[in-house]
Amino acid sequence: MNIEELKEKFNIDEDLVTELGKVIQGAEDKVRTDYSIKLKNVQDELKDLKPKEKTEKDLEFEKTQNELDELKFKMAIKEKGLDDNMAKYLKSDIDLDEVSNLFNSMKSNKQDYIAKSHSANGGMTKDEFHALDYSEKAKLYSDNPTLYAELNK
Repeated sequence: MNIEELKEKFNIDEDLVTELGKVIQGAEDKVRTDYSIKLKNVQDELKDLKPKEKTEKDLEFEKTQNELDELKFKMAIKEKGLDDNMAKYLKSDIDLDEVSNLFNSMKSNKQDYIAKSHSANGGMTKDEFHALDYSEKAKLYSDNPTLYAELNK
């Protein structure tokens, strides 16, 4: 329904319509003003809650705190019997007891492998080799031809 229809239906004169328009406009302005004030207050609160740029002092504090945390972690690793250089490969929230147990069990299960085909010269020098008689050299040749070739140079 528009204003013209209201005029005819309720038999309202033009002055009353103008006055009603002013009252309605005033009420709208009041609501708009209240809304603007509330919006401004919320925007100010939001601005206060947003993170501010860190000062040089804050950045230095964070750096120092990180270094301290790293040193504490390295000390905790060392206390568990591990090399503190492992800190760069581990996260600080790791269970150090589990890691320590794992490495200790790996150490205890370690088997020293000695290759059979890589034996040393048997404690024999070239002089000792040259002092051998022919039958001993033939036996060395048949047992270990690589040693024989190395000593016979």
